Amino acid sequence: MGSILRPLSGRCCCATSIVKTHGPCASTGRLSRPWVFDIDQENATVYETSSGLNLLRQLDLKSRGFELEGNASLDNGWGFIASYSYNDVEITKLTSETVGNTLNSSPYHMFSLWADYEVQSGALEGLGVGAGVRYVGSSFGDNVHTPVLNNQARTFVDASVRYDLGAVNPSFEGVRLQLNATNLLNEVEQLYTTGFCYFDEGRKVVASMRYRF
Repeated sequence: MGSILRPLSGRCCCATSIVKTHGPCASTGRLSRPWVFDIDQENATVYETSSGLNLLRQLDLKSRGFELEGNASLDNGWGFIASYSYNDVEITKLTSETVGNTLNSSPYHMFSLWADYEVQSGALEGLGVGAGVRYVGSSFGDNVHTPVLNNQARTFVDASVRYDLGAVNPSFEGVRLQLNATNLLNEVEQLYTTGFCYFDEGRKVVASMRYRF
């Protein structure tokens, strides 16, 4: 018979600030200064499979890092969003061989950049396109940091195209057609996390029609 898991508890020390920016061509802009955090968790729950059994174990963690995000919408139809995060998740209580190690499947670095453009006038007015990249840094595949199980860094490309029918005919005001694609280049890598293997989600394309009234 197993025992009842102890409740999760934690402590968080965080700080952030936001700076609004204005320029000759910027209609709106925001730069979020680093959101700095220091989080302690007690009795977090993870799966442990090293013994050949799929067991739940509890451990203590310390997560320290920061996040930075900025966006801008320009008068000429361009818009940009960028973000970066650094996260160091350290095991502070589990086993003697894992204390002080980084938690498995927890990359230190993640980054994303998105650019968007919408045609402002002419025959293509109402057409919008966007593209961006997402970067996920390398991570350890298990809590003892077995080299052969390490997960490699990965980069994904996303894109979208949309058309506002109201720009063509006022009677279609509020109707938008949109096509979104994630992992456009179909980059699929195997991920390992303490006894489990996964694959990145492959290319995904979703078409939609929206009516706003």
